[in-house]
Amino acid sequence: HNGSEVEARIMILSFSDFLQKESFDSSPVKWRKKNENEYWFQIDELIYDVTFDDKSQSGVEISFTVDLGPGSQKMIGMSGTGNQFTVLSTVMAIWKDYMSSHPAITHYKFIANKTQSSARASVYERLIKKYFSEKDWTFHKEDSSRETEFHLFKK
Repeated sequence: HNGSEVEARIMILSFSDFLQKESFDSSPVKWRKKNENEYWFQIDELIYDVTFDDKSQSGVEISFTVDLGPGSQKMIGMSGTGNQFTVLSTVMAIWKDYMSSHPAITHYKFIANKTQSSARASVYERLIKKYFSEKDWTFHKEDSSRETEFHLFKK
């Protein structure tokens, strides 16, 4: 082996370890409730909205958008600003709050859009495994070329 191969392998493992630790150890920021199904929080100048749409027959759909400021449209999901771990941690804290207020809900769904990043689906899957006990919840995913749709069911 030459030195650069070993060095590259060490850097990849270290970066992977960093992602694993950082994504699940970030603390949520303070968030607020707009109404029964909508929450919001702010990181730097960006405003994030988290919505629980309970009108669907196929579970409560969870979505979050970010407002990139005046003159720009809201983007669905994370913004690519480098705050994704704090965003995900905050969304999970909000989801826990919503679940405690709505204990009768047994089906949630959300989508990982692959057009921006194919890695997002694997991050979401790891979050599900971390936050939802297999003895209480089951999940399945439906993959297409553009997105992965996750369904989480209370047992």
